[in-house]
Amino acid sequence: MKLLFKLAAGAALLLLVGVALVYFLVDANTFRPELESRLTAALGRKVTLGDLSLSLLQGGVTAHKLSISDDPAFSSAPFLTASTLDIGVDLWPLITTKRLNVRALTVHQPQIVLLQTADGRWNFSTIGSSPAPDAAAGKATAPSSTPDAPSASTPLAITVSLLRITEGEVSLGTVHSKQKPQELKDIDLEVKNFAPTVAFPVTLKASVVGGGEIAIDGTVGPIAQASASDTPFDTKIKVTGLNLVGSGFIEADSGIGGLISFDGGLKSDGTHIDIEGTTKAEKVKLAKGGSPAKPDLTANLKLHHDMSTRRGAILPTSISFGAAKGTFNGTYNLAGERPEITAAFNGKQMPLPNLEAFLPALDIVLPTGATLKGGDLTAELSAHGPVNRLLSTGSITISHATVANYDLGGKLRFVQQLSGIKSEASTQFETVGADFDLSDSGTTIRNLRVIAPSLGDLTGAGTISASHQLDFAMQAKLKTGGMLAAIIGQRSDNTTIPFFIRGTSANPTFSADLKSVTNEKLQQVLKNPEGAIKNAEGAAKTVQGIVDIFRKPRGTSSDQPAPQTK
Repeated sequence: MKLLFKLAAGAALLLLVGVALVYFLVDANTFRPELESRLTAALGRKVTLGDLSLSLLQGGVTAHKLSISDDPAFSSAPFLTASTLDIGVDLWPLITTKRLNVRALTVHQPQIVLLQTADGRWNFSTIGSSPAPDAAAGKATAPSSTPDAPSASTPLAITVSLLRITEGEVSLGTVHSKQKPQELKDIDLEVKNFAPTVAFPVTLKASVVGGGEIAIDGTVGPIAQASASDTPFDTKIKVTGLNLVGSGFIEADSGIGGLISFDGGLKSDGTHIDIEGTTKAEKVKLAKGGSPAKPDLTANLKLHHDMSTRRGAILPTSISFGAAKGTFNGTYNLAGERPEITAAFNGKQMPLPNLEAFLPALDIVLPTGATLKGGDLTAELSAHGPVNRLLSTGSITISHATVANYDLGGKLRFVQQLSGIKSEASTQFETVGADFDLSDSGTTIRNLRVIAPSLGDLTGAGTISASHQLDFAMQAKLKTGGMLAAIIGQRSDNTTIPFFIRGTSANPTFSADLKSVTNEKLQQVLKNPEGAIKNAEGAAKTVQGIVDIFRKPRGTSSDQPAPQTK
């Protein structure tokens, strides 16, 4: 037994002596030129390492500081800098023959700058496929004298069992662009069995600066020798709570915003990227002046993106606002200074109550206190232009809807006086239809027609400014002629009254177009002096009768002061 203890103690002593000898006899910095040369040759970029230290317990070498140069066509600043680089090595060859066999690389706290040109080229495209420029002279770095070191002009020729990036930061921007770059932080990337000639598994987790989380899991490779950015991949991607404006993906002046979550697939053949999955949008805002919507929007998104032109197609995509559903498709262009889009939306018989809570996102305001009950909406909408200056056109049709807590008949007081209709707490609409054009300056409404059973037919056109100011010229074709028919001699089923809608969307005001009414009827009278009215005095009485109807009665209230006659 004592002999065993002595043997064990002797072995332990030999191990300690061996460890000490390694520390004294193996200077890790002697391998730095070889490491720099190998990495430079493999990446095609100038690689600079700081002091190397040997860690026997962890089985590797640590480089304090790491720098990889950028493609000089993009920037003179480093492409990547890191606090430390841990290099996992086989210790026995290192101790016995001082030969460095790399089996793992871990980059701690790297800062990476990704840049793209307007024509789609990335600054990482040339990694592994071109000679590394000398940082000072701009010349190709000389290859290592080590026999098995690859030439600097050969394609990427490094094989690593495990490659990791921890606590990384990435900035994604466009060359010569004023747009805010997108930034990722807390990046944790793991690549297993990395080799340039085969597909290798990759997992990534990262936070988006400004709001959002990203997770990717799949395969990448083989590395494309002509351009690393053309490397194929097939991954699953999950994005959670991406803040479109806060992250810089959409500029604040576009009027578009919200939190986007996506769960689906990302696949590339090296020239095109196909994206397909389920998208959920929260707190959506789709117009300048709009406010975040309360309901969520969901879509089964499908995109086909051309990597060389930075253009793509939005394939027919179903969109849901609760029970309201529609389809969306179009094209986009990311090559310009600002993203541009051409798209179309179609929705048929979408329940209005489901859409009401989404109206603030579109900067659509209902009269104060009014709510939508029942009915459905059919809409056709197309949009084109830069995302911050979209021009939209389309048409809508609303069927069998009720605007609760809004008495349109009461607002049309002058119509009540003429036709005898009664006020109601709510207004029922059989049909509301219109064509419209929408831009930054506001909305132009054309071919507006409203059929309300309690009122009749209302037709006209007008504008809604960006600040919700209304300016509409309308005509009301009444169901009953009332007093006006008796005064002017019209048939009771053919009484038409012109009027204006002004004020704001939240508080619209209605007033009769008195000038049009009196001029029209006076002309009729003057053309037929021998008819219903036989002289000028009779004509004057007729016109005065019309004026008195539109005037504000004493002791009563109205939405608007009575018009003055001259």
